[in-house]
Amino acid sequence: MYPTINNLPDLTGEIERLHSIWQSFRQQWEATQEVWSDSVSQTFEQNFIQPLTDQVNLTQRELTHLSEVTVQANRDILETR
Repeated sequence: MYPTINNLPDLTGEIERLHSIWQSFRQQWEATQEVWSDSVSQTFEQNFIQPLTDQVNLTQRELTHLSEVTVQANRDILETR
């Protein structure tokens, strides 16, 4: 399923995919705000879009860190062979 060196996944493609999907979502949300800009849309953004933004940003950071760890683990495995 994932490209691997020693059965540890390379998450780079998944990180890039999440980033791309998130950018598309943000563009759609910005387009929506051009036609929906009342107090309800502001409440919606505060209650749903901002928490989702925070979670996606956190997920991207953590996936990047996990990817770095797996890359280093793969290197360590190769060095011990």
